[in-house]
Amino acid sequence: MSRFLSLAAIVASATNLTSAQTCTDNTNPFYVTTDDGTQKLKSCRIASKNPWGQCEKPEVKENCPKLCALCPDDIMCKVRVDLQFPPEADTFQGYHADFMSITKEGETEPCYSSNSKTFWGCTFFGNDASINTMGSTLEKTRSVIRVYDARQSSLRIGVSHRFNEKEVMEDFDETVRSNLVIKVNGQMLSKSFRHSKNLGRLTHSGFDQVSTVNKNVGFVNPEYNGDYFVDIDCDQQCNCNIVQKDATCRLKAQLKFDPIVDENYGFRRDFVEASNDKGEICSKDSELHWCTVYGDALILNFENQEYYDFNMASFMNIPDASDKTFKFHLGQDVVDEAPAELYEDPATLYLYVNNELLTSYKRDRAQNSSTISVSCDNSCDCHVH
Repeated sequence: MSRFLSLAAIVASATNLTSAQTCTDNTNPFYVTTDDGTQKLKSCRIASKNPWGQCEKPEVKENCPKLCALCPDDIMCKVRVDLQFPPEADTFQGYHADFMSITKEGETEPCYSSNSKTFWGCTFFGNDASINTMGSTLEKTRSVIRVYDARQSSLRIGVSHRFNEKEVMEDFDETVRSNLVIKVNGQMLSKSFRHSKNLGRLTHSGFDQVSTVNKNVGFVNPEYNGDYFVDIDCDQQCNCNIVQKDATCRLKAQLKFDPIVDENYGFRRDFVEASNDKGEICSKDSELHWCTVYGDALILNFENQEYYDFNMASFMNIPDASDKTFKFHLGQDVVDEAPAELYEDPATLYLYVNNELLTSYKRDRAQNSSTISVSCDNSCDCHVH
């Protein structure tokens, strides 16, 4: 074979190189024709929030070849993630729910149920993956994440258990677990993933009497293991490595009152919020990919012994606290029509790191609110300040 390229080969090579170098997306707005024939102004940035649908449009293909992976030598690298309960879980008795999110290294925007479309081409479908056999029919839901182009990307999927009062309303089978199934270009490159087994470890503990009348759901068990991560690393040719990583720096906060005693009557509801270095606030009313909150810190002790008493806790879960600082803000909810006089003693905040108690903190009665901080380094050495 000749060591010299023909003129045609040289020209073709130069043409391909030039095309690859000039394959860029249009930075200006452009019009697309909708199904009803009208014109709509678009841009490649707008299309990046839903490339699955937008890249089917000819105008988007023409103006956004890089976004749509249509440049010379481009390789499709589509990732689909399903979180679902397998068929063998259908005989499970009770209720169980897990949720997931995904982040991309170098991007600040997470992809999860409360932010279902991102500018880096991720789309989230559904809500929690759940199974419910408490009614007359089996109910199952699943979560789906799709990433349009995972080339040269490092993705991290986070999965956590979603605590719910339904878990203590019937006998709970702690062995049921959802499956995380990952496909790249339609092919499974690994087994499915699940969180750790919790044999003999219930989701809730500390409830005295639970019934359809008295929904005193007790306290979340901080030793329940429902968190894990899966890392997906893909190169430019869509060769992807998928590895499960257990949560190695779990920070959990539980706000609860002391046990009810007969001589201390009244009603009180306290709350806990956490903020990170970005100023994002995690509370019961917010849904964040790095933190979730379940339940109310509430105590209701009636002097009339014919009424049910309530002692419930609020639980906060931060699956990855490594190399981060969090501020925990404690306060009291003001209730306009309280069912009883004020219960004087504030709730106590218990902080756990990897299921071990880090500290407990109870503010003075005279304080309406207070704040404490927790900092953890890369090795999960955590300190309160």
